Amino acid sequence: MFQPSGVLVVDKPSGISSFDVIRRVRRLSGQRKLGHAGTLDPMASGVLLVMMNKATRLTPYLTDGRKRYRAEVLLGVQTDSDDAMGEVTNQADLPPQLSREQLVDALTAFVGRVQQVPPQVSALHVDGVRAYKLARRGEEFEMPAREVEIESIDVLNVALPKVELDVRCGKGTYIRSIARDLGRALGTFGHLSALRRTQVGPFDLSLATSLEQLEALGMNGLFEHLVPPYEALSDLLPLDLDAEACRRVSMGQNLFLGPLPQGVYRVADAENKKELVAIVLSDGVTVQTKVFTAI
Repeated sequence: MFQPSGVLVVDKPSGISSFDVIRRVRRLSGQRKLGHAGTLDPMASGVLLVMMNKATRLTPYLTDGRKRYRAEVLLGVQTDSDDAMGEVTNQADLPPQLSREQLVDALTAFVGRVQQVPPQVSALHVDGVRAYKLARRGEEFEMPAREVEIESIDVLNVALPKVELDVRCGKGTYIRSIARDLGRALGTFGHLSALRRTQVGPFDLSLATSLEQLEALGMNGLFEHLVPPYEALSDLLPLDLDAEACRRVSMGQNLFLGPLPQGVYRVADAENKKELVAIVLSDGVTVQTKVFTAI
């Protein structure tokens, strides 16, 4: 059976889950082995990476990629989920004459390596139980803060009580938490009223295909939109090896590569530079090889 491998960049619509996208692509492609990198909540739309067949092995490296979002925050209203899907739990007036400058100043506290408290309605575990299950039961609990990295938050538009933001961040960042915390920093409430992911790693919306377009393309057209594994890892550093070294790496043999700076590297076939052979992880002292394709 033909089993194409690669990454499909999908423009997920709002109103469906990330797994609903997987089901649609499975039906359209006839392929069973699919996965996705970076779950999008049903309310959110935008870039969702769908890995097919052998490319599912790339999930950890694609999930770690930098992400970019366009977020709409509704100030003055609090919900139990910190987004528009939840129940309204509180409301308050906005500060008088709230300015763009005040918004920018408040947001500076959220940029950099910061401690962020995730929403209580989330899939994270608290004492071995999913937080959203505890929230649905009405149980009282605290979400522990965790470190996330937020590269930048820019104010795009202000039409109070709504504010539109452009957020660049790393893995594990909750945009809902930014919306909630912005409201608190301004002395009111806030929640995420709309969200669109515009980029994951090297993939932005210009490379994304809607489900409707995939339907129209048919199976073969869908396969043509697959990004090859080596190209999909373009955010990783390339590691050039000769043909013999590539062969040995593809067989899982350890190589002495000399001092290799800390990082994650992609290794291409020495003859076919577009064929991913392995991923090499270095901590600056030891090297670990993850074989992708045997030669």
